[in-house]
Amino acid sequence: GGNTWYSEGTNDLGDYFDISMQGSRKWIVGGSEYFYPRMFASRESGFPWEKKYSTIVEGTINQIDFPDSLNGWSAGMEGILLKTSDGGETWSNENLFAFIFTSISAPTTNDILIAGDNGEFVKSTNGGQTWQVQQIFPNSSSIKIKFFSKYYGYSVAPYDIWFRKTTDGGNSWID
Repeated sequence: GGNTWYSEGTNDLGDYFDISMQGSRKWIVGGSEYFYPRMFASRESGFPWEKKYSTIVEGTINQIDFPDSLNGWSAGMEGILLKTSDGGETWSNENLFAFIFTSISAPTTNDILIAGDNGEFVKSTNGGQTWQVQQIFPNSSSIKIKFFSKYYGYSVAPYDIWFRKTTDGGNSWID
């Protein structure tokens, strides 16, 4: 319950920025050393950690999310946008944008929502086949978003000191 913490080392020297659960499997993502992305997954039993980034792309992965046991999305610097449909065994590069993605949330297999470093908000409602790009967080950086359903989500801009919510899938936001 958080009273006791212990180390689960990966023997990797990268920086990590997010952790996500995929059933009983844990994923961590990050980057930095020589601009190689860092992506590790635990086995179902928890150990050992498996490296999952060696053939993806250059850059830093900022966040990862899984709407179910097979489908997952990850986003990061230099427009990194990665997709898996086989539980993370293989990842395809869906790099369609030149944004620095700071956050991604995939509450369903169809709904993928991404925040960018310059206030961009990118979303798909059909599993990534088409995307809508909006500028809804003007003059903000390092935005983090988390959606708990197709419609309900929250955003925070730690350096700009605001916290917002949406009840319509990110079309409008209120403080």
